[in-house]
Amino acid sequence: MSIPDLNSSSNLYKKIIFSVEPRSYRYVLVLFFKLTNITELAVGGSATDQVLGSGVTDNPVIKMPTLVYYSNNNNRVEEIVPYIPGSTIKGLLRSIAEKHVAMMDKNNKRKLIDVLMKLIELDEQSKTGYLDKHDVSEIVDKILAKILNQYLDEKIVNKICNSIREYNNFKEFIKLVKKASETSWSSDLGKALEEIVSDEEINELMNNIAPIIITILNNYEISPDVCNPVIEGLMCELPIPKYKLLLLNALSETINKNITYPCRICKLFGLPGYMSRLIVTDAWPLGVKKTILLLRTHIAIDRLRESVVSGKTFDIEYIAPGAEFGFIIIYHLATQKDIEKIDQNNDGTLDKLIETIKKASNKTDEENLDLLKKIIENIETNGVWIGKRKTWGMGKVEIKLEATALIDLSKQTDPSHNPLILGKNPNEIISQYIKQGIPLPLKNTLQIFFPTT
Repeated sequence: MSIPDLNSSSNLYKKIIFSVEPRSYRYVLVLFFKLTNITELAVGGSATDQVLGSGVTDNPVIKMPTLVYYSNNNNRVEEIVPYIPGSTIKGLLRSIAEKHVAMMDKNNKRKLIDVLMKLIELDEQSKTGYLDKHDVSEIVDKILAKILNQYLDEKIVNKICNSIREYNNFKEFIKLVKKASETSWSSDLGKALEEIVSDEEINELMNNIAPIIITILNNYEISPDVCNPVIEGLMCELPIPKYKLLLLNALSETINKNITYPCRICKLFGLPGYMSRLIVTDAWPLGVKKTILLLRTHIAIDRLRESVVSGKTFDIEYIAPGAEFGFIIIYHLATQKDIEKIDQNNDGTLDKLIETIKKASNKTDEENLDLLKKIIENIETNGVWIGKRKTWGMGKVEIKLEATALIDLSKQTDPSHNPLILGKNPNEIISQYIKQGIPLPLKNTLQIFFPTT
């Protein structure tokens, strides 16, 4: 497979700006949050958690054996403790960030079919071979098939995709789908698609399937600011394959501006081949004894007889409302410059700290910190829903930022150096819960990032 020279002045990738930085960090920003569930909370576990739970249940809460402190000395007991995985919280934060960026950058959204049309146009203008059969196969398998499989039977999608992997069939298929979006559906378009697919079983269904395919592909949007983490071919990754470079270039031509890669979300949350600058710890109970596990039995109702269906009962394990959890978010700052000191008493707010950090930061850190601040404002103002059965009213939680620390890693071994801490030291906060039990992972993590003097 030939790769065009990316350094050539005439190359087709000159509108793509790669924003990947070396990993060398001097500072970390550490944020301690308290999470309280307002309604029942059911963050799902596995078969192992059925054994570890409060009883045999079909839907257990996730738990982990860990040591629990019941005093500030070495009085610790091993217990089975419910917790909220950091991956669950991070996924929630990423979802909030995606919605925020998508809402702010509506002008950069383009329909996928228009980007694919631009890709074909650039290919037809090229004299050196722009789009090859391998690129076409990747686009069909990792984009079109993945999208259509969300709506249509996999067997039907496979037969359609097998036909359009052929270079000329792919181009004709995309052109027909685009044409159908500009005109009303007709039997002529159906016959043209039948010729491309050339499968008797599928062609019998084409008049019913084709309008669905056309509707799906003509309404599917993509953006350079927010990649699609569900569709493999539309998500950011490193190293970046050639077909994605071609798509990015077609997208930049469509919106008529340079685009940055990775997208804004992946720069903060990470992507395949590039570790996140953001770490989210598990959320552990603030008071294990206060974290109560209960069981709720549900039944299925026969809609015709309006009675209980025999053998269709199931249990859900959940955490009773009012439980409190603590977790930490750690953001690694790329700057090597000195960050100006702020007065903890007069200027001790997260907004002031972030604005001070930005003065010594590069553009990526500035964008990431602004996005992180928006995420925090959103979760503190609106609350969030987490875990299972959200449509039943479960999983409403309140999240509040309790303390912030800025740590200079270059001085971490200096015993006289204390990190800048805004708010009450979390070690003082958890001391009020120690008699009800503090899990070892939370206690130890707080002592690392929020040392007591």
